[in-house]
Amino acid sequence: GDAAVLFLPSVLALAMVASLVMVLRSPGPAARVLPFGVFTPVVGLAVLLQSYLMIRFGMLRPHTLGIVAFFLVLSALLRGSRAGVFLFSSLFALSYHAIYLPLLLLVADAGIRAFESRRESGRWCLRASLASPFLYGVGGLLLGTVLSPSFPGNLAMTWRHLQIALFEASDGALNFGVELHPWSTSIFLKVHLATVIL
Repeated sequence: GDAAVLFLPSVLALAMVASLVMVLRSPGPAARVLPFGVFTPVVGLAVLLQSYLMIRFGMLRPHTLGIVAFFLVLSALLRGSRAGVFLFSSLFALSYHAIYLPLLLLVADAGIRAFESRRESGRWCLRASLASPFLYGVGGLLLGTVLSPSFPGNLAMTWRHLQIALFEASDGALNFGVELHPWSTSIFLKVHLATVIL
């Protein structure tokens, strides 16, 4: 009922923070440099200083679950979990239409794996890099997209947002929602400066 609807944004906010901590504590340089007792307050401070993210903590919108799923896809990639990549890519596609965001992560991961195989073996191994989490992630995105209640409308929305981002954002005659207008550098720094400094 109404109480659950009011409670859900708090659950999603906690899930966003928890999934972000999972990403930042995944295997990598940051996990080795900062001990957990120092790391967690730094992440907490960065989140609290990020007004744009804090606003989303109070929203019950599809993209809030998408943010959680995006962080979980990234965490699964960093941990090398193919099942996690598949599951959380599916969750992302079920919750939000912007499937190009996790797809960019998957492409970047496959590229990094290809470069690593080149460095280690002296030859390109594109097949190995694509067979890693890439195909699992793409499969998850396809499954989530098709199972979404808004299919095929979610594909139309994805295409429309890509058109805006790639071809219309610099056009003087903007005819779409203000939330999609590009930010000036001064506004970006005003909103994100504290997080960039941390």
